[in-house]
Amino acid sequence: MTSTQEYELVWHDVAAPAETDGKVEQPNELDDTGGFCPGPSWAGDPEEYQEQAALTAVAAGLTVMPWCWVETTCGSTSCLDVKHMIFRSPQRLLYPASVCVYCGEYADSRDHLLPVTYTGKAVRRHVLTVPACRQCNSFIGDASAPSVTERRAIAHSSLRRKRFRVLQSFDYTDDELEDFGHSMRSSVLRAREEKGRLLRRLAFPGDDTYDLEYLALSGIDDPYALGLLKTDDRARSRRR
Repeated sequence: MTSTQEYELVWHDVAAPAETDGKVEQPNELDDTGGFCPGPSWAGDPEEYQEQAALTAVAAGLTVMPWCWVETTCGSTSCLDVKHMIFRSPQRLLYPASVCVYCGEYADSRDHLLPVTYTGKAVRRHVLTVPACRQCNSFIGDASAPSVTERRAIAHSSLRRKRFRVLQSFDYTDDELEDFGHSMRSSVLRAREEKGRLLRRLAFPGDDTYDLEYLALSGIDDPYALGLLKTDDRARSRRR
């Protein structure tokens, strides 16, 4: 099975895409790959091309999912001619099916990376999903944040608020526990276990390469360019 599929685009009867803030030049120059196109091209930072291509396509009336990336029939890596654009999308994100991508608990649901209030039902089947526990899925709700990083930040923030008292519980030492009666000691130990589990959920995934590894298995080499991942600072701004 291939890791990508051609996304079905929706055309509307509109004029050709407008130029974007004077950054579209014509004609294209020969790019690094040897591809040449006489049409409009992106003359800015090459790392921003994917975003600019998507914006150009949307301006031309195309429906483009946030995680799609552009390949061109002309071979140019800077082409902004929508007639040359082929939008690719991963068939599925290859995260472990039973592990919540947000907290590491057992995943008993699938979270759509865009809510139905944003996409509508017509293109729902094209929306990427990730494994999630029902609690994190509920926390995220209809947040219009298409990146795993942002959605994880929202889930963690909600979890902290909901379980604030658990996080604030006192950490007794083993020596202090010896002075408690059986009933009190059992209660403290249960609270310690609950707090430890909560802290593990909030620390997930722990390994900075976790998302990169599984997104690479999904055929996505640069998830930051596609908006599937955000830097920590940008993710924190989406917490609510």
